This record gives sequence, C-alpha cells and structure tokens, in this order.
Amino acid sequence: MWTTEVKEIGGKPVAEPTFIFPVDRLRLDDRRVLAFHAPTMPGFYLVTAKELLDEGERGRQEVLASVRHASEREDWADVNVSDDSLALDALGKLFSAVIFSAAAVEAYANEAVDRLPDGTTIQRRRRKEIQEIPKDEAIRRLSLDEKLHLVLPIVTGVDSIKGRKPWEAFVRLNELRGEVVHYKARGKTDDPDIASALGRLLKGEASTCVEDAVEIILAYEPNALPESTKRALGL
Repeated sequence: MWTTEVKEIGGKPVAEPTFIFPVDRLRLDDRRVLAFHAPTMPGFYLVTAKELLDEGERGRQEVLASVRHASEREDWADVNVSDDSLALDALGKLFSAVIFSAAAVEAYANEAVDRLPDGTTIQRRRRKEIQEIPKDEAIRRLSLDEKLHLVLPIVTGVDSIKGRKPWEAFVRLNELRGEVVHYKARGKTDDPDIASALGRLLKGEASTCVEDAVEIILAYEPNALPESTKRALGL
C-alpha cells in the first residue's frame, strides 16, 4: 500500500508525524460509504503474482516428483501425472501469476502516460508514416511495448530499455502472457517437442515472471515500488 509522510501542509511544518495515503470510496447497497486504503496497482499485482507463483511452483515440483510410469498398454507416453487435480491446480496458479505479472507492467506503463505533461504528443512510426498520438489517446492507441519504449523515457528521463537486458525480460514475459491469454488447443499437433502453453508452464517457464516484471519497472525507476512491496517480493 502507498503511504507517504507529510512534512508540511499549506507551507507550514506539521507538529507531529503525519502521513497521507489514497483512499478508495465505495457506495454500498445500503447507501453507506465504505473507504479502504487503495494500493499502488503495480505493487498490488506483483505481490499477488508472487504469492500465486510460489504456490504454483511448489505444486509444479510436486507434480514432476510424483510422476508414475505409463502402463504397458500405453504407447504415447513414458510417464504420466499421478494426480491431475494437483497438476491443474498448480497450472492455474502459474497461469494467474503470469497474467498478474504482465498486468503490473501494463499498470506501470499506463500510470506513466498519466504523468506526461498536458499537451504532450507521442510520435510513433507505422510503416513509412509518422503518427502523432496525443496524451489523452495514448493509453488506448499505444501498445504496451510502445508505452515502454516511447513514453517511459519522456516521463523518467531514462533511455529506452529496448535493446538491453530488461527488454529481453519484457519480450519473454509478454510472449508467455500472450500464450496463456490466447491459449490454443493442441489440435492435430501431438509432437512432445512442441510444448503447449500448459506444457511450457509445467516445464517452469513461468518461474521468472515476477522477476521479469520487477526488472522492467525498476530499470526505469529504481524507487517506483514502495519499500513494503519490495520487502514482500524479497528485494
């Protein structure tokens, strides 16, 4: 959760420790107003993703450690999963961890768009054409990679991560997120050397999803995540 200390109010120093934090207000069905401490969304997504990833990884390791030999009548596999429910539970958590990790990066990029000075336009090249995207259309019209490459350098003053190690983390996370969200059934492909999205997660490709998201964000702003979030992530 985001909280910051206030040193002065209206130009006058505060007499005792004072803190402010964002509040989310909600009108309940009985007309009362409920208020709760709103989190920073990138941090909220990352902490949630880590919890899911830790649980999913434990389940994945258990699944692989408990495989059983296939029966003599089976000629399509050497070993089988012993507990399908355990496997699906682990995969569900890994699926979710990937999605939440990617959501953290997107939330961070969208918040960066909001921080652009009013009147800013973003130039992007599409084929041979240079397009100018006004700030109020940038969240909708720019892709996530364009926000990272074109918007974040303006907001942070840091060179684009494109072509550097954090960009490799983005490509890896974004590609896996696409495979998970747009899952395709195997169809006629039964080649065990061509892994489905489920197979890729079972082999451990989700294991770096939180780490990748953190690397992308901190490459632009080392202090972008609150200390409480860093502690929860083990940073």
